[in-house]
Amino acid sequence: MAQLQRDFLALIPNFTKENIQSFNSIHFIDAENMIGKPTFKTNFVKRYVRELNSFISQYLDIYNDENSLFIISAGRNFIASSFYQYKGLEKKNIYSIPSYGKDGADLVLVEALIKYLFSTDLIKFPGKIYIASSDKKFVKPINEIQSFSKNFFLIITAKGNTGKYMLNTANFIKVFGLNFPDNLIYFINNFAMITGANDEKNFFTIAIKDLDEINQKVAISITCEDEDEKFYNRFIDEEFRNISLLESYILRNFGLSISIDFNDKDISLDRLESSG
Repeated sequence: MAQLQRDFLALIPNFTKENIQSFNSIHFIDAENMIGKPTFKTNFVKRYVRELNSFISQYLDIYNDENSLFIISAGRNFIASSFYQYKGLEKKNIYSIPSYGKDGADLVLVEALIKYLFSTDLIKFPGKIYIASSDKKFVKPINEIQSFSKNFFLIITAKGNTGKYMLNTANFIKVFGLNFPDNLIYFINNFAMITGANDEKNFFTIAIKDLDEINQKVAISITCEDEDEKFYNRFIDEEFRNISLLESYILRNFGLSISIDFNDKDISLDRLESSG
């Protein structure tokens, strides 16, 4: 680890056990992961910092109850910028920690997780715990958090893909900036991209056919160009393993049972006929 990164880790604030326990919630925010890769070619830092400011503002509007702790990490060039608006807000329990190099923000946040949640002399934190990132480096900390807390939430972004590691690990996932049913559609589309069913060239489209809120059921229609059913087979996988996974994700995160038509083929019926 570079010395500069070690210096940044030293900026993670120290709190007493009593301080930590007093918060309603703790948020560990991988800001660059949440806003996605930059595409700016001019005024890069200024424009990217503007994106950071906008994301953090939206995040705080949703989650700040004035008694929560926010640990935000992003590249040093961005946090050091005069355009960055979230420096010097320690009195509001908002801490922006610069990072250095590839995975630098992950290192900062994992160190903060260890410091506030996993130290042996700490009482297990009773409040809500949020990690805002889709990076798989948080899989191990998430597993450990969920071993003692039922109040953990993974916040992912619609600006990137969340892999199976994270989907399989987190018990509850929220898609930042999207409400139902857009978050459900994003979730299914993200899954389709993981499986290769959506290659971003086959005009992959998802629509809700029916929503039965009383019985907590949702019917989904998927259409795409798929003459030889290559994408259909990627979506379902052998023995419909992907469908079983997707059903479990949707039930766990949305409380809904799901049925899917893929190019007018009823997947539930196809699975039943295959098993018979």
